[in-house]
Amino acid sequence: MKRLLPLTLALTFIAAPVHAAAPSVTDVGAYFKVEQGFMVSWTLPTNLTGISGYTVVASNGAKCVARGSNQNQCTYSSSTVPNPFRPFLPYTFTVITNSAAGDSAPSAPSNVVGWYSAPGYPSPLLARVVSDSQIDLTWIPSTFTGGIPNYGYRVTRWEAILNGMGDPNGNTRVDVMTANTNLSITGLKPSTWYVFGVAQCNALGCSMSDWTYMATTPKVGAALTWRPPRTINGGSAATTCFNAVWDGGTAAASGTFTKATTKCPGVNIDPANYPKIDPTATEENIPDLVNKFNQNLFLGGWQAKYSLATYGKFGLTLTPYLSLTSKSVLRGYLITPVVTTNTPDICTVSGVVVSMLKVGTCTITASAPGNKIWLPARAMTNSFQIVP
Repeated sequence: MKRLLPLTLALTFIAAPVHAAAPSVTDVGAYFKVEQGFMVSWTLPTNLTGISGYTVVASNGAKCVARGSNQNQCTYSSSTVPNPFRPFLPYTFTVITNSAAGDSAPSAPSNVVGWYSAPGYPSPLLARVVSDSQIDLTWIPSTFTGGIPNYGYRVTRWEAILNGMGDPNGNTRVDVMTANTNLSITGLKPSTWYVFGVAQCNALGCSMSDWTYMATTPKVGAALTWRPPRTINGGSAATTCFNAVWDGGTAAASGTFTKATTKCPGVNIDPANYPKIDPTATEENIPDLVNKFNQNLFLGGWQAKYSLATYGKFGLTLTPYLSLTSKSVLRGYLITPVVTTNTPDICTVSGVVVSMLKVGTCTITASAPGNKIWLPARAMTNSFQIVP
């Protein structure tokens, strides 16, 4: 009988592979653009393997998700309702790298950035004729400064086009800056209708009041017979406080219509509470970001063909539609676009205005440089035909 020998078992343990958490991003920077919201950018990790995206976390807990390993920008839209942010408060942002193996630790926080805006609208101008060539203006400013210093008031005047809309004549525009809430306008033409507006300004933009119409003396000719368009102001989405009977009649009926009987409250602000004016506060304080934001450009807005007989004969020019992501609704071009002609014998360009010289294909190229916030825009080329 054979004796069974004891078995010796050798056990080998194979350790499961350890997956490291995703690497953190660096160089997180933030900027608030009035028309867009809080914009955040960062430097991507060197190794993108396994990364599915990034979660941006504001210091108030609000999140913005960028999907894809190559994404390094995320924007909290200003139009989000309800908006988790509040004006004039400081915020910072951190970024977490997302992966199936595990999220990274939060990055170092971004620069401090806040939600600021253009100031409120001043009250409509009160105008008084002093002489045949002088009109005095006064107004009440808004107490809403936008959260940053106001640098003054921009008073604009135009000669009025005597049509049903009372349009201002753009060729006669004159702007005057002042730190006061009144201004004497001199050097005006006698017996002429003018349009006036006042804008309250800070580094993020200027907000203009409703227009005011006034004619210089003597009241003869059009200064006596033309009537500017009626303007009404008051109420809100929640209240209607017009206190007037509005004539909506026709030849067959008087058709008067009473909007409401509740009178709008008057504007009564102690001058001691007027915004303090700092004439030097004209520049926005923007950070110098390591990772700048993409800037897109569009050039177009013209017909396929233009007649040289019409445009060339009368010296008419063409201004194309030009849009930049960096452009501000209230401030216009924050980065000046560059518009050039590729066909100088067919058409020329001065600024953004195109002049037609002869029959042929006019080709225009537009570009825009970058700055501390924005990358240079990719150039765009467009063409149109000039026909006899």
